[in-house]
Amino acid sequence: MQEPINTNIVVLCDGTLNFPAIETNVYKLNLLLLSSYNTTRGFNESDLITWFKGLDKINNNYHKAREIPHDAFLYKDKNHYYDAGVGGKINVIDAAVAKHLDDKIKSAYKHIVKQYNDNKNRYEGKKIEIRLWLFGFSRGAYTVRCVVGMIRNCGILRYLSDELIDRAYEIYRSRDSHHNPDGQESRSFRYSFSHPEPTVIKFLGLWLLMVCPQLQLEKALSI
Repeated sequence: MQEPINTNIVVLCDGTLNFPAIETNVYKLNLLLLSSYNTTRGFNESDLITWFKGLDKINNNYHKAREIPHDAFLYKDKNHYYDAGVGGKINVIDAAVAKHLDDKIKSAYKHIVKQYNDNKNRYEGKKIEIRLWLFGFSRGAYTVRCVVGMIRNCGILRYLSDELIDRAYEIYRSRDSHHNPDGQESRSFRYSFSHPEPTVIKFLGLWLLMVCPQLQLEKALSI
């Protein structure tokens, strides 16, 4: 029996006003991922196990953000995605109200859709298991929870479409019972636009989970 090819997609979302100069655990994990890449398959699981067990000790090798190019965290074409946090590149007022949080949620979901489909196409005809690893701090933790909620409601799209991503986000935020994960419209959306196989969320790591008042509390806690 053919063993499945395991591939990983990592999403890391930092909190309000957190960016590379502020060395949160989320950003340190991002540095470790960047440092572990090779030219063929990105990172491997043995590295991940080491990172989780000895994160603080290993982080001593990456004490200063400038040891990796300042814009390295913006490189989102690989299988991992680092978001610098609400307000990190905007302004303090925006940080206070987190008005761009919805865009960040959709951006992280879009990254997952792109990488998921890229991996499916790369290993077409082979048995593959794509696993998601998601980490977030503060409002970044809430962002990650919302992304997982979108996946639970709408699955992972079979192709990139900003219009469908907007629609998936609307379904996720809706209070209508038809838009619950088992509701008629959510099931219809998944059947029409999303991959049929269950999504494998391997790990969900959250630090200091916060709730944004602009979004429904019950939605954030229903994942």
